[in-house]
Amino acid sequence: METYNFIGVQSFIPCALSVLEENPDILGSHHIKHAVYSKAFDIPFRHKYTGFEYITELDQTYREKFKTLLNKKKIEIKNNINQTVEIDSVQSQLAEQDKHYRSQSNADTTPLDNKEVQATISDKTEAEVTEPVGDIERYRNDLIRMAKRYKTQTPIVYYSGGGDSEVMLQAFLAADVKCYPVCFLFAIDKKHVDPDQLEILYEDLEDIRADLPDEIFEHLSENEVYLNLPEAVNCFISQKRQKFELIVRVIDIMNVWNSAEIKRKLIETHITSPMILTQRVMTSIITEEISRFGDKYLNSKDILRVSV
Repeated sequence: METYNFIGVQSFIPCALSVLEENPDILGSHHIKHAVYSKAFDIPFRHKYTGFEYITELDQTYREKFKTLLNKKKIEIKNNINQTVEIDSVQSQLAEQDKHYRSQSNADTTPLDNKEVQATISDKTEAEVTEPVGDIERYRNDLIRMAKRYKTQTPIVYYSGGGDSEVMLQAFLAADVKCYPVCFLFAIDKKHVDPDQLEILYEDLEDIRADLPDEIFEHLSENEVYLNLPEAVNCFISQKRQKFELIVRVIDIMNVWNSAEIKRKLIETHITSPMILTQRVMTSIITEEISRFGDKYLNSKDILRVSV
């Protein structure tokens, strides 16, 4: 499964500089990104949530646990030449993947030659090929052009409701390229959430309840709460506004963090961040789902709770 970074295209840089020039007191890269996104696709500003803000102590505990597991594995590998060769192979594969992604990124930001312009001009709208264009228009057109490269495929967009995934989805919608937006909801037992943070989370959920479908709460027990709903609510708001199909999967964070799959991802990648490892497991869940049932299964409007 290939992954491309739509956000890092070269045309983003002039837009960011323009935002800084207009708003020299703007705070942080997150605000700069959203200022650019909002101009390119009329995306309202949204605060940066991951859901893990509510379980910082638990997150740190598992981060240390994953570090310990990784170190133990390294010792085992050091004492077993066959395993050392295997890990070297994995690292080599990761290096090749990184090389591929970097080369793809460089290719994406290289100006099109005349032949490629002629080949793709029929896919562009009149607004996209009219010159001259401003920085924001160029950035928007670059994102749409990159999305059109997938017109013969059906890509999956892991749609968190944050600004990065939102601008990616908007590029596909503007390009009229079919994709599968997949939103994962993170369920967790309330006992794992710091009481003060739980109170804040409930306040956030109360504010957004009207924008959420009732069905999602049918997948929670009375002792559970969704960690990432304050951000994921943006997925449901956009869905209502633009009428696209949204695929929703519910996972139990503790089930994921204690799974054999996350340990496998840990050894493969040497990443110890619970949040990033969770994202890797999410891709495994959808890949397995497609391999077992085909991509038509993703068209199901049912909200499903899945395990690893």
